[in-house]
Amino acid sequence: MAISERKKQPFKVLHRIALEKAREIHESPIEKLYSIDEYGDCYYAEGDAEKVRPTQAMMEREVISIHNHPHKQKLSSSFSGEDIFSLMDSPHIQEIIVCGYGVYYWMKRGTCVLDAETIYKLVDDMGWRVANTEYHKAPPGISRKAFKRWVNKREPIFLENYHKELLKLTKEIGLSYGRSKL
Repeated sequence: MAISERKKQPFKVLHRIALEKAREIHESPIEKLYSIDEYGDCYYAEGDAEKVRPTQAMMEREVISIHNHPHKQKLSSSFSGEDIFSLMDSPHIQEIIVCGYGVYYWMKRGTCVLDAETIYKLVDDMGWRVANTEYHKAPPGISRKAFKRWVNKREPIFLENYHKELLKLTKEIGLSYGRSKL
C-alpha cells in the first residue's frame, strides 16, 4: 500500500496504542520513549536513567509522545518543565504521556496560548516552591546524611504535592492534565 493510501487513525486509537506502550516501559530502570504518528506507527528510542532524546524522524512525525520516568524508590512522577516545553514547542504533538510504576500522567494543549518558554518558567518556579516548602520542614541542625534520609522519606509527599500544584497551574493557564492508573 502506498503511503498516500494509508489511513490516519482516530485520536482514541492512537491513545490506546500509547497506553499499551506505557505498560511495556513503565517499570524500566532507564528512560524509554515511544512516538506515535497519525497512522499508529510507533518509533522507539532509549536513553539512560535520567534522560531520553527523540530522533529527528520521531520529532517530525509524532502526534503522541510517551516516555517513562525511572525512580530509585519506584515512585511515579509527573511532567518536568522540559516535558511540557516539548509539548508546547512542537505544534504537531497533541498529547504527551509520562508513565511510571503503574501510573500515567497525560497532558494536552487545551486552550493554553502561552509560549513554551513562559510555561517552562512557570512550571520550574512551581516545582521550586513545592520543594522549598517541603525542605523547610526539616528538623533544625540536622546533619547532611540525616537530611538525605529525611528527604528520601518525604519524596512521596513532595511528588504528590507537585502533582496537586501542577493540576492547579495547568487549570489556570488552560492546559489539560491528569493522572490515571495503567
